Amino acid sequence: MRHLNRLVALAVAAVALGTGATSALAAEFVAAPGAATRSTSGTAGELTFHFGPFLVTCAAAKGRGSVVSPDVLGEEVKFEHCEDAVEIGTQTLRSPAVFKGPVGITHGASGLAAMSVFKVAIKAPKCTIVAGLLQGGVIGLPQIVGTSYYANESYASRKLRLFPTGFQQELSVETEANGFYVGYEGACSGFESSDEGSYFGIFTVEAVHGNLEGDGSEEEGWNRVHND
Repeated sequence: MRHLNRLVALAVAAVALGTGATSALAAEFVAAPGAATRSTSGTAGELTFHFGPFLVTCAAAKGRGSVVSPDVLGEEVKFEHCEDAVEIGTQTLRSPAVFKGPVGITHGASGLAAMSVFKVAIKAPKCTIVAGLLQGGVIGLPQIVGTSYYANESYASRKLRLFPTGFQQELSVETEANGFYVGYEGACSGFESSDEGSYFGIFTVEAVHGNLEGDGSEEEGWNRVHND
């Protein structure tokens, strides 16, 4: 049974190359460096990308990563079963969309810190979209480029040696980012590039051999994540 405790961290970000962003909360993100993690998406429709005139939604995604440092989680995510919808006059043209490889996503305690440059192939018209969020912060102190909410979830587990309580603690991560780079290749190469891309996604992230959880409250203004 899932127990959801929506509390933890809210980051309000500015996406501007060369400028830092200030979190609305003085969040702290603590975990065991090097701990392996894996992530899965939730319900279909919870993964959405806007690339100029293109709207790409994905039904599923899964990733693997690690606790990069005491305040950074990194994941390589594969987006699957994706579809594009583009408005042409009064018509909506739908077409399969394929991500050419995994997307690197980096979360700091206070929000989304970076999203690697990636490509998405649209079947009709035969366009390739190039997009991504470039990290602008200092190593160990990433610039926050998106808004993230972290929440605790508990799942029943039969691995009682690892989880004596019968429950594994995992972390729900809901992220929204706006203003990232979008360029075009192929049949859409004449489209003008912009910084008006956006992303919304919800993932559940777990430590492969332990608990990953938040401890704190929105009023206290901090988020503490443990890997036991």
